[in-house]
Amino acid sequence: YWRSVSYFGLQADAVFLLHTWSLAVEEQFYLLYPLFLVVVHRYARRYFWAAIAGAALLSFALNLIFITSKPEAAFYLLPTRAWQLLVGALAAGATGIWSGRSWTNQLTGLSGLALIAGGALFYRPDFQIPGYYARVPVLGTVCLLISTSTGTPVTAKLLAWRPLVYIGRISYSLYLVHWPVHVFAKQLIADYSLAWRCGMFLLSILLASAVYHLVEEPIHRQRLLASGKKLLWGYAIGIGLTVAGFSAVIISEGLPNRFPADVVRLAAYVDDREPSNACEFAMQPLQRREDLCRIGSPGKQPSWVIYGDSHAWAAQGVFDKWLKSRDEAGIFAFRHACLPVNGIHIFGDRGTCAIFNREMNALIDSQPELRNVALVSIWREALDGAVSDSPGIKRDARESLRLFSVQFAQTVERFSRLGKNVYVWEPVPGARGNVPVKLARALLNHEDPGIAISLPDYLATYSFFFEALAQNKQWIRASFSPSRKLCASGTCAVAWNGIPLYADSNHMSHSTSEFWMDILSAAVRESLPPK
Repeated sequence: YWRSVSYFGLQADAVFLLHTWSLAVEEQFYLLYPLFLVVVHRYARRYFWAAIAGAALLSFALNLIFITSKPEAAFYLLPTRAWQLLVGALAAGATGIWSGRSWTNQLTGLSGLALIAGGALFYRPDFQIPGYYARVPVLGTVCLLISTSTGTPVTAKLLAWRPLVYIGRISYSLYLVHWPVHVFAKQLIADYSLAWRCGMFLLSILLASAVYHLVEEPIHRQRLLASGKKLLWGYAIGIGLTVAGFSAVIISEGLPNRFPADVVRLAAYVDDREPSNACEFAMQPLQRREDLCRIGSPGKQPSWVIYGDSHAWAAQGVFDKWLKSRDEAGIFAFRHACLPVNGIHIFGDRGTCAIFNREMNALIDSQPELRNVALVSIWREALDGAVSDSPGIKRDARESLRLFSVQFAQTVERFSRLGKNVYVWEPVPGARGNVPVKLARALLNHEDPGIAISLPDYLATYSFFFEALAQNKQWIRASFSPSRKLCASGTCAVAWNGIPLYADSNHMSHSTSEFWMDILSAAVRESLPPK
């Protein structure tokens, strides 16, 4: 998961077994920790607890080291998570020597409850997890545990409340079922509102209760698979069926025959993307044009610079064909989730977007023959509050939009004053969900996919961008408007001749590049001299 949950890889809220990562970490710990204890007990018995504390500190230090440079690895892997389990081991030792009085137990228990509640209530998206912040609920749990070792504080009485005790009993089953329920519900329910989420949470409790009473508890109490031999056979048969099922899926490449051919064809467009990532900015200094990809007519001197975020990448083939149709050439680069706007950071990107824009600007400044600059983006990062003046600080939506407006104006004005013709790709309308998947499911169920966005909704969503465009029109030669053709009927199209226009909810599909090129040509016909 740490290597595949990414921008264009697996999406965390679409992987129905994602929660098993923590079970894997726990099982790895339970395999290695006893061996560690045996070695320490045999060769360094005097330093038994010091060794556990040292291992916890080492794991915590690794967590702090990698949380910035490799946050996915720090989140999903044992070496950077083991400290949280080792702190539990230290707490087990502390309960044997804790001799708190009644009032100290009360204070410790309440402090623990407050820390756990605070960890949930005061979490912000700019807090890195685990990082430093994970200490809050971990320390709170330790306080709750040791507060009960010599008494029964009010927190222990609270946690002994029968409904909470029952939740504790079914907690393992609840953990197993809650995430698949959430993922499938989100995929199947168009308006997955708070009410629906609460309903799915209650459904998870009901399913967990059924699993606990029908499977977990009967096996635990030896009412089901009572003998060791029966348990072994049951386990072996379960593993065998699982392996056989997964093998069949892998060998058949997903059992496609379970769906009609037209449904499979539509769903396959989720992979209809630009075939190469070779033009992504690799965080290296750009000293000459040759450091970037070339597009357009091979024999022509590049006069265009086209760069931006993943939507530039999706449009690479479109611009390549368009420049060839004009017998022109250009250089091309992109960086995922990075607005082509100077002087901004994208929250959580560790400064990579600012570096990309800085390098692109330096290259454009040094190449006077690059007369045309096209900025391509979805432009939504500002609306989502991701635009910031620091990669480690998340601003509120209002500040993010303000910063975008200021720096967008500075960017287009600067290029224009340098003598460049500035062109801006307007945001694509996109759709309400993954287009190939939704169209395939609608065809399968003979229903309306209901994913098209209306023109008024599109204009309202991106009003901040169109305001910035209008305020800076004196610096912009032309803008490329996908919505002009897509939304001419008042509803923005999501397919063309039966082919999804997007490979997901908003990135252009590669197979429809001719359609997008026609839009590009029409949008700039009046602003560019004919070729």
